[in-house]
Amino acid sequence: NAISLCDKSVIECMKNYDTVDEGKKHSHKIIHILPKTDCQKVSIEFASPFVSREVFKKLENSNHSDMIDLINYCAGVPILSAVRGQLFEQYVHNALCSTRKFETKSLESRDSEQYTPTVNSFELFKELSSIGSNDVYYMPQSKNFKSVDSILPPNMAFQMTVSSNHPVYYSGLKSVKKQLNCEKLKLYFVVPREIYGNIRKQTYWNQQKSTYKSPTSEVEQWALCMDIM
Repeated sequence: NAISLCDKSVIECMKNYDTVDEGKKHSHKIIHILPKTDCQKVSIEFASPFVSREVFKKLENSNHSDMIDLINYCAGVPILSAVRGQLFEQYVHNALCSTRKFETKSLESRDSEQYTPTVNSFELFKELSSIGSNDVYYMPQSKNFKSVDSILPPNMAFQMTVSSNHPVYYSGLKSVKKQLNCEKLKLYFVVPREIYGNIRKQTYWNQQKSTYKSPTSEVEQWALCMDIM
């Protein structure tokens, strides 16, 4: 099992991506070098969402500081931007299932408040219909669910991003709101501190990636500041 063999050498492979084929034999099963559409540039990504979750878990348990260093290192290397986003998402999932306190602000009224998650357990879901219990943190098994990265009943959804510009498919949000049966869905954009000060209300997309003007009574946008520590 490549993940069971994963160690600090995989971090070194990502930092030295131009010689990644010289790393341990299992590294190519964990990280992939993918060509951009113009075939002139490449990006590095984990092989799948499952792989990114399991690698994060293993590296986090073995050496937390190495994991934090890698997330911060990726911030300055464009070719590793996808890896940074994947690791940041896993970091956020862990943090939102903890008792940490987070700084949040409304992207509509500019009100601010402190938020402490109340999570009793977490579950992976295939279908929205399986979501229901309050205080259970739900994560989609597939990245085909594009609108949010996690859901916390009775009325919260989270979208992790390392960018100040992150449009969201509104149809997915409507489906989440319908399943939760809440009056208003509270959508949090979870961002690193360096993004938090500049993030503004995000655009909603229809299926054609054109701007969708949503009823303001259905979804309220917030930002949550995630310090990497």
